[in-house]
Amino acid sequence: MARQRRLSDIPDFLHTSPFLPVGTRGDSHDPIQKVQVKPSLGQIIRSKHFRTVVVFIVIALVLLTLPTKIRNYHSFARLGISGPKCYFTDPVTIPSIPEGEVDWSHFAYTQYATTPDALCSSLMLFSALHQHSSRADRLLLYTPDLLSSPTATHLLSVAQNIYEVKPVLVEKQHKNNVHYIWADSYTKLLAFNQTQYKRLIHLDSDSTLRGNIDALFFLPSAEAVLPRAYWLEKPKLSSHIMVLQPSTMALEKIQKAIEEATRGTYDMEIINSLFGNECAILPHREYALLTGEFRSPDPKHMAFVDGKGEWDPAKVMQEAKFVHFSDYPFPKPWEETSAEEQEKVVPACVVDEEGKVDCRARDIWIELYKDFKAGGR
Repeated sequence: MARQRRLSDIPDFLHTSPFLPVGTRGDSHDPIQKVQVKPSLGQIIRSKHFRTVVVFIVIALVLLTLPTKIRNYHSFARLGISGPKCYFTDPVTIPSIPEGEVDWSHFAYTQYATTPDALCSSLMLFSALHQHSSRADRLLLYTPDLLSSPTATHLLSVAQNIYEVKPVLVEKQHKNNVHYIWADSYTKLLAFNQTQYKRLIHLDSDSTLRGNIDALFFLPSAEAVLPRAYWLEKPKLSSHIMVLQPSTMALEKIQKAIEEATRGTYDMEIINSLFGNECAILPHREYALLTGEFRSPDPKHMAFVDGKGEWDPAKVMQEAKFVHFSDYPFPKPWEETSAEEQEKVVPACVVDEEGKVDCRARDIWIELYKDFKAGGR
């Protein structure tokens, strides 16, 4: 099937993404035709087969019209059989930072870099942490091959001397039998090996930080606190931001999962498999907003608002503390793109109920990419 061939090596979290412009095709196998006397219309309507088909169609239509969240709210998902059980728990309440003395050496932000481009993006996030007065340590998991790049060695020096980043040399976790874009993504999971810390916040570098998020270190105890991948039709947790409790036991499970990973199994799938039944949920409105949400085909953005208010792009950006660049197959923001490529994906202006043209989503999306590129210069 055409869709399966094209998507077979793309991470599962993108297969049903509304931001992935790949159509589906239904089966077109015709049943074997048999020569027989045609029944009358009355005979067809009175037949048991006809009644069965009608009932099936009615049930299918009801299921298709239900909101995605309700369709997925079935007992198997709640049990963690067809999805992560903790997906259906309420998001955690973000606590205040404790008053008095806090030993910040117990906490750290982590990022990983396996290429000079990723290292540059990590440096931008470390700069943002510095700008927003974060008090936790800053760790960079980097791989030996970066040391052969003069650009990378310079950026490592800047990270250490200006932003007080602690570089941690790690072995690249790479798979040859997966899509090249995410082939190194397993490396981020080595954060679980930083057991000198009580708690870590991992941030993917293809993101932008819009505020201080130190309060996340003081969430109730859980091996992993993860946001819902709200844009997917089936229950799934995202891994572009994670609040983690490192441990030797967790690392052993992760290393085994990486060794066994095949096409379609990436860091996100591993996190869901290992921690999906006992994790806590991070609110996605503040901490897991995708740039792709501003060009969602759903004008009401039902999955994102999750029954709480209406879509307001300006308010959404005001609330967001962390935004992830995700507009696949549109390239990541550090890659050069032509005006034609940009125009294909830039959000369209919409006309509201009063007939007014609203271009706020378009303007916000463009500004996010412009800001990222300006910061990388």
